[in-house]
Amino acid sequence: MALHGFTGDGLDYALLAESVAARSMALGITALDLPGHGLSNAESGACEWDHEVDEIVDALALDGAPGAPLLLGYSMGARLALAAALHPGRGPLRGLILVSGHPGLRSEDERRTRRESDEAWARDLETAGTASFLGRWQQQALLAPQLASPDAEVRATRRANTSPEALAATLRGTGTHAMPDFRPQLPGLALPVLVVTGDQDAKFTALGDELMTLLPRATRCRLPCGHAPHLEAADALADAILAFDDTL
Repeated sequence: MALHGFTGDGLDYALLAESVAARSMALGITALDLPGHGLSNAESGACEWDHEVDEIVDALALDGAPGAPLLLGYSMGARLALAAALHPGRGPLRGLILVSGHPGLRSEDERRTRRESDEAWARDLETAGTASFLGRWQQQALLAPQLASPDAEVRATRRANTSPEALAATLRGTGTHAMPDFRPQLPGLALPVLVVTGDQDAKFTALGDELMTLLPRATRCRLPCGHAPHLEAADALADAILAFDDTL
């Protein structure tokens, strides 16, 4: 099961799913549309952190694939995937794949600063609309490499149709400021974890290296790309996932 990043949807995993399918008949990718994105609902409360984590835990329990599922998340999806893996009520998991993942902000000062930034972006969304917002959001240095990736224009057109109110609710309810600092819990996570980052993404490469010091059963993967390996280096990520799956 795969969880996308902010402004994305399950179709963001199409390239990766094709690449995995070309390499293996045994492993498939089922990608969800998280609340406020794609074809999901955006009802009041749907985009709150605890609600989203509970929904993911429930979806994992309903996964129809044989055996315990493998959970993959990218960026916002990686944060939610980590929370689901740590959830006391979750069912069996075979492994966890964190692509550009974050263990959480350390201090209340950091959370307040991030909350203020997310609130400014949320107001921009509500005022200017999704298409105008995306034009500015995707020019950030962290995200700009995605604009040159395959199907970038198709993704941009699809994302522009997302409700600005739903995306604003996501920023307020599921932004990095809303998640706990998971560092104290990570040494107790017994799952095998694949930690993936792109070498052109200095911030998340450092966070990935930090995750390796905290997770007891972690495998490191650094790819020649930016923040979004599933969009920028799908074949290389598919190889890494299949190699990881072979060890489980």
